[in-house]
Amino acid sequence: MFCRQLAVLINAGVSLVRSLSVLDRQTQNWKLKSIIREIGQDVQEGMAMSRALAKHPKVFNNLFIGLVRAGEVGGVLDETLERMSTFLEKDVELRRKVKSAMMYPSIVAVVAIAIVGFLTFYIVPKFIDLFKELDFDEDKFHWPTKLLADLSHGVLDYWYFAAAGIALLTIASRMYGRTKMGKRHFDWAKLKIPVLGPINHKVTIARFSRTLGTLLSSGVP
Repeated sequence: MFCRQLAVLINAGVSLVRSLSVLDRQTQNWKLKSIIREIGQDVQEGMAMSRALAKHPKVFNNLFIGLVRAGEVGGVLDETLERMSTFLEKDVELRRKVKSAMMYPSIVAVVAIAIVGFLTFYIVPKFIDLFKELDFDEDKFHWPTKLLADLSHGVLDYWYFAAAGIALLTIASRMYGRTKMGKRHFDWAKLKIPVLGPINHKVTIARFSRTLGTLLSSGVP
């Protein structure tokens, strides 16, 4: 909305400083409002808009800044912002479609995990206790049943170790995921994982193609 409204104002002949002031007054998001105000002040002091945007990398990424810089150089800032708004809208729509498509399998996976957990940690111990009351020797269980019984008892008796292990594994995975090698491995896994891998691959190619097309159409070499 910020891109599209700014493009409309500039195309209508409103100065950039005045346009930013208008958007500052009508923006409901307080964080974005303060950032727009800072950008407007920087532009009013003579700073190029692309440089003013670069001071807020958490909000405006390199793609956005590069397109604005190209629009400033070519004198077509309104057209560039219009293209950027269209690009962002399509990107949001693509994300929405992917999330919608993954909703059903995600629900099925969660329900399946919940059922397995319920059977393993509630139903199985009940049966084991029943067999003990009947003086049934656990050594006579088939090995899959014995393994499941041992796993159930182990988790129930030492749940705090399991919880600590899961927490440590989660923290270690996040720390590793922030490294260059970790990012490479996680991205490789996202593309190779069954079912989700092909979807991630197509989404990545679609975003790459759309981004490159937007850059080229905006005059970026």
